[in-house]
Parts: sequence; C-alpha cells; structure tokens
Amino acid sequence: MGVHLAAAGNIEVGPANASIIIGSGISGSSGFGKTGAGLLRLEGSNVLGGPVVVSGGVLELAGHTGASLGFASTVRVENGATLKLVRAEQLGASTALDLAGGTLRGATGQTAVAETAGALTLSANSTIDLGASSIRLANSSAVVWAAASVLTITNWRGPAGGNGGGRLFFGVGGLDSAQLAQIYFADAGILGAQLIGPDGELSPIPEAPVIAGAAALVVFILWGERGRLMRAARRRLVR
Repeated sequence: MGVHLAAAGNIEVGPANASIIIGSGISGSSGFGKTGAGLLRLEGSNVLGGPVVVSGGVLELAGHTGASLGFASTVRVENGATLKLVRAEQLGASTALDLAGGTLRGATGQTAVAETAGALTLSANSTIDLGASSIRLANSSAVVWAAASVLTITNWRGPAGGNGGGRLFFGVGGLDSAQLAQIYFADAGILGAQLIGPDGELSPIPEAPVIAGAAALVVFILWGERGRLMRAARRRLVR
C-alpha cells in the first residue's frame, strides 16, 4: 500500500528508542519534516518531491533499489539530527544538502557504498561521517556557507580507501578557498582541505610540520653538499 502525503507536515517518532519503518512508496510534492528523537527508516523507492527537514532523531535512507529521497528538492539536517545513508544512491543527483548542525552519516560495512547528491550548504557546525560511503556532491563553490561554521569530516580514508569507501568528491573547483578553509579532518587533526585529482576529491592540506620538515631536510642536504659544490665551482673557474 502506497503512502501519499497530500500536504507538508511532520512525521514524528517519539522517544529515542522508538522507530517507524515505511517500506512502501511515498508520493507527494510538498516534502515533510522528520521530528522526534526516534528513528524513521524509508525502505521504498519514493517519488516524493519538495523539501525534507530532519530536525530530530535519525532518518535512515534504505531504499532497496535506491532513490528513497531521489526526488526531494532539498534535505536539511538540523542540530542534533542525523541523516543516515544505508544503501547506495538514496538521494537524487540534484537533491541539495543543507547541514545545519546535524550529521550526514555514511553506510557501514567493508564495501564502498556509492552516493550522488547536489550542492552542499553549511549553515552551522556540522559533521560528515563517511563510514563506508563514497559520496559525490555537485559543485558547491557558488553556495554561501556560514562564515564561522566548521564542517567536520570523520572516517576519511581518501584514495587509500579504495573499495572500502571513506571518500568525498566535489569535482574540480567544486569548493572555493574560503570553504576549503572551513573543513576539519578530525581523524588527522587537520583544519583545511584541498581538492585533488581529476574528480576533485576532498583531501586534507599537507600538515605544516611535514612541509617544514621537508624544507629542513633539503637545507640539511644542501649544507652537507656545500663542500663538493664549492670544489666543483672552483674547478670550473680554473678552466
């Protein structure tokens, strides 16, 4: 039996130990809000349009064939709430994400789970826990991020993650320098990011101690070679 949401409204899942699973398809064009401290799990492929706001608890996207929110215009995750990606490709390629104090949590397991979504807005301090997900977001460089906010990345593995996920892509030029400076890699303790490779993969900036150490090593080598270099220079002058 399908579920049709005739107008915008909230699906409230009361206490934290409560859960609701909707396995059938959901339709409607006005979106919905997920409220309450409990868990709401969507297991169908839904044609639900409009904005979705997760203001409390956990919203799990677990459509068996993907697209549990594939037609939503935006998904906003507010303070203390979590949007959980359980299976692959649950969002639409144009579904914009707005992290407003909440957490986007990737899938679990040993095999990478792919996800594609639209541009990312950072409205408040928020977290992306990549888990086993490999997430590709649209170019977000034209999106205004809250200037004083930090996006914390956890479980980042980058190219080393390979088939295990833990990767995040924005495309070449997909974030501007100010946005990159607002990203904190919690596992590495590094504030500041860069986009690398032909797909614009998010990566921490090289650590300052590493750069300084490399520079010191170069100076040490040159100092040790100074005698040989000076002798070679004298021989050229004599000739």
